[in-house]
Amino acid sequence: MKKIFTLFALLLTLVSTASFAQYREGRTTYSDDPQPKRYFKIGTQIPFQHSIVYDHGIAPGFSINAGIGLITGPYTNMIFSGLENNGMIKSNERAVIDRTFQLGVTYQLGANFHFDKNYIRAYGQLMTLNGDMSYSDLANLYLGTNIPDVTRFLNPIDIRSNVPMIGVLYGRRFSIGENSEIHLEGSIGKTLGHNTKYETNTFLDRVNFVNDVIYSGIDNDLDSFFTKKGWLPSLNVYYVYKF
Repeated sequence: MKKIFTLFALLLTLVSTASFAQYREGRTTYSDDPQPKRYFKIGTQIPFQHSIVYDHGIAPGFSINAGIGLITGPYTNMIFSGLENNGMIKSNERAVIDRTFQLGVTYQLGANFHFDKNYIRAYGQLMTLNGDMSYSDLANLYLGTNIPDVTRFLNPIDIRSNVPMIGVLYGRRFSIGENSEIHLEGSIGKTLGHNTKYETNTFLDRVNFVNDVIYSGIDNDLDSFFTKKGWLPSLNVYYVYKF
């Protein structure tokens, strides 16, 4: 936990240093570059996701935003490496997860308080991970092995996992044109647990065999991680179009 907050402090230091450098140039420039009423922003949150956000001002100094993100490699691999390094999953379980999950989508709602060229956001986010698991990998979880996929002729097991999160961030606006900005942010999120469903569309669904095997192999540890730990710091960089 101490390492996570140390990393987050470093991220905030980077943003704050850049902010102070612009602050020293003179506060009079703020009146020439007011908070935009609304804008789109597209960018990346390292090491989490790529995202698009729409922000709409509702009152002086306040705005709300909504966004959608895409979790792909190499970010998925970085997330899974974190789980393995924290002892939440074993190496053979990591291999199964790598083959199963390669894509995720996030949905975010947030509220922002703006001051000068800075802003603070509180947000809620839902992370969804979808994947297909082979029956060979189901056997790998059950037996603790790493056998190759010999069941590819069968329809895979459909997996859908939802992870709710809350978080806060500090951001800084940097003007690069009349209608363009760069936003640099440091954020930290906290997962609140997770809910995963497995479907084979066979009789195995009725006896809960798949759910029992995967829960005992992976989900029990993930429940503990996402509920008790699950801190996700990130450094965010966005290109912004104001209108």
